[in-house]
Amino acid sequence: MGSEQYPKRPKFFSHRFCRVLAKACAANEIGPEACWLLTVIAHTEDAKGYRDAVTFFNGQLQAFVGCGSEDSLNRMRSKAVRAGWLHYESGGKGKAGRYWVLVPDQHRDWDDLPSDESFDCNANSPATVRGEPGGKCGENPGESAGEPVSTRTGAGESRGKVRGEPREKPGESAGHSSLYPSLTLTQDPPTPHGAGGGECDPPEPASSGPSPDEVVAHWNAQASLTPATASDPNRDRAIRSRAFDPQWCANWRAVIAYIGSAPKYTSGKLDFRPTLSWLFERSNFAKALDEMRAPPRIAPGTGPPEDSEAVKVFWEAVEAEKRAKRTG
Repeated sequence: MGSEQYPKRPKFFSHRFCRVLAKACAANEIGPEACWLLTVIAHTEDAKGYRDAVTFFNGQLQAFVGCGSEDSLNRMRSKAVRAGWLHYESGGKGKAGRYWVLVPDQHRDWDDLPSDESFDCNANSPATVRGEPGGKCGENPGESAGEPVSTRTGAGESRGKVRGEPREKPGESAGHSSLYPSLTLTQDPPTPHGAGGGECDPPEPASSGPSPDEVVAHWNAQASLTPATASDPNRDRAIRSRAFDPQWCANWRAVIAYIGSAPKYTSGKLDFRPTLSWLFERSNFAKALDEMRAPPRIAPGTGPPEDSEAVKVFWEAVEAEKRAKRTG
C-alpha cells in the first residue's frame, strides 16, 4: 500500500490550524497532550516549508511531546487520528512514521479570527465556553427579554466600538483607520551624544577581542605546544564568542604563554597534550588563568621565586591586565 500524497498548504497554515484547534475546544475531546502533539507536528510542517509530510521515530517524538512511554504516545496519537485531526502512517524497522495535521470536516469552514471578548462574536465561538447564557450571536443580553438597549448605560456605545466602528488611534488621523493596530512611538527618539546637538560620539568597535588568526598565531609561536590548524569552525566560533569577555581579552596571550612554559603542560606527565581547542572546552581557560595567578610553589633551596619562569609570566599577565583596564 503506497503512501498518501501530502496536501497543499497555504502560508502560515500552522498558525491558522492552532487557532481553529483552540476554538473547537479540542482539548476537551482528545486531551491537552494530544493537542500539544498536533501543535508540534503542525509547526514542524511549517518549519519544513510544507513541502512534504514530517517524519518521526517514536522515541524522537516522545521527547518532543513529553511522553513517558511509547504506550502513552500511542494513546494520544490514536485519539487525534480518530477525531480527524491527524494523518499518521506507521513506520517500521529503520523507517520513521509520516505525519501531517488535518482539520475535521465539521470545522473546515471555521474562521481563525480572534475568539476573545474584545472581538465581534461569531457563530464558531460558543457562548458555553465563556460561561455566558446561550443566545444568538450578535444579540445583546436582555434584548430577547424585551429590555431596550438604551436602559443599559453605555452598552450600545461600547459594543458599537467593538463591532467595527472606526476609532481614531494615537498618531492616526480620522478617515485613515487600519484593520490592524499600528505601533506608535511613546517616547522621544534618543538624543545624540555630544553637547548642543554636535557630532555624535564615534560608535564602539564591533569587537574588542582578538581574531581567530591572532590566537592561532600566538599559540603556534609556543614551541612546546601542539600546533593548531589554520582554520577550525567550532574553535573559531568559540574565539569570536569571547570577544567581549574582559577576562579573555586581557589575559589570552599570557595564559597561552603560561601553558607553553608551565612544566605541568610541557613535561609530558599529563595523559594528554593541550591543544588550542582544548583551551575552550569546559572551564579550561579559567583554570589555567587561576593556576597562572597562583603564587608559585618553591621548594626549599631552589632559589628565589623571581628566578622562576612561571613568576615572570605571572607578572607579565598582571601588567597586561593593568594596561587593558587603563585603555578600556
